[in-house]
Amino acid sequence: ASTIARHPTRNARTVIGLVIGITLIVMFATAMTTFRDQLLRYARSLGEEGWGGLEDALATVIDKSMLFALTLILFSVIIAVIGVANTLMLSVRQRTQEIGLLMALGQTPKRVRRMITAEGLQLSLTACAVAVPLGIGFGWVGALTLLSPLLGLFAPSVPWTVVIAVIVGTLIAVFIASREPARAATSISPVEALEAV
Repeated sequence: ASTIARHPTRNARTVIGLVIGITLIVMFATAMTTFRDQLLRYARSLGEEGWGGLEDALATVIDKSMLFALTLILFSVIIAVIGVANTLMLSVRQRTQEIGLLMALGQTPKRVRRMITAEGLQLSLTACAVAVPLGIGFGWVGALTLLSPLLGLFAPSVPWTVVIAVIVGTLIAVFIASREPARAATSISPVEALEAV
């Protein structure tokens, strides 16, 4: 049985950590992109007279926002690497006998490493599937809260480049995080693993 099914609480905590980090990044990027696009639309409606000062202010806001977003991305990657690596390492330690039995029955070390990596990727994909819609929704609500009195109701501007970068970055971080637990899973001989208490 999969360790994800056998230890739902521990794995849920890991997924929640990833969900929070990814949601924050997507939320902030969506709010910032929507805010920028709506202000640009409003500036165009004002014509040349109202454009100059608003353009400068908007550029300043975007520059500061992008710096903050990059910081969030960095911390989220660090959290993903540490959290998933710890979860996978605990999984390996709890399944020493199971892994030993698989190898004794002919499972190759390469396949065992793939199994450990696949579990980490499954956790990260679950986190992305939950966090991306949440982040888009929260970011849109944030932009609406600020601008709806001025502009009324409007659709969100989804920053797909950021969303894709976050998903790919999370998967890469999880892949890196799974390397050490996967190596540990195959470092013990099948005989020693089956004798482990």
